[in-house]
Amino acid sequence: MGRCAYCGGAPTTVDHVPARVFLDEPYGANLSTVPACDACNNAASPDECYLACLLECVISGSSEVNGLKRRRIREHLAQDAALAAELAAARTVQSDGAALWTVDQVRVDRVVLKLARGHLYFEDALTIPDEPQTVMTVPLPSLSAEQRVAFLTPSTHALWPEIGSRGFLRAAGALAPAGPWIDVQEERYSYHIERGEALAVRMLLSSYLACSVIW
Repeated sequence: MGRCAYCGGAPTTVDHVPARVFLDEPYGANLSTVPACDACNNAASPDECYLACLLECVISGSSEVNGLKRRRIREHLAQDAALAAELAAARTVQSDGAALWTVDQVRVDRVVLKLARGHLYFEDALTIPDEPQTVMTVPLPSLSAEQRVAFLTPSTHALWPEIGSRGFLRAAGALAPAGPWIDVQEERYSYHIERGEALAVRMLLSSYLACSVIW
């Protein structure tokens, strides 16, 4: 399209949406790429690694490298001593043995917003540099049953995106998947775009972190 998916500037590289640190190999056909400028692409990498590693630590219940399930994250933390120390310091254990994690929400929100913009560009050919109305991230297990259903069941009332875009072809049934959620990798990363009175991008990371960005 000749513009950066995130800021609308001149693209000089391509960016994976989502970043591959959130996925396991082999990646599969639904891992998309979008054009990006160097600033938007490279500036987000430390935050993306932080969130991917934080998620794995929280899900595994440990900040110890050997206690983590995902090989990619184990390798990354073994090489990044500073991030490993930061995550170890973020974990506290309560008297009942439950672990609590201190989260850098600013960094998390930056990543989630970047992901949402990348999906909008790839699916609907939209570049939206404007700040959203809301950025929401919450662990899926902490939601009530009703809230969980509401998040995982997007509204059926929707407007169609630009003619010829991937989103249009999906809505018309000419491009898979037919369902509302697009699985980039099963149990690792899914997303959905809701087009109505508001424009919303929902993402589910590692079947654990529910994310929503609304314009």
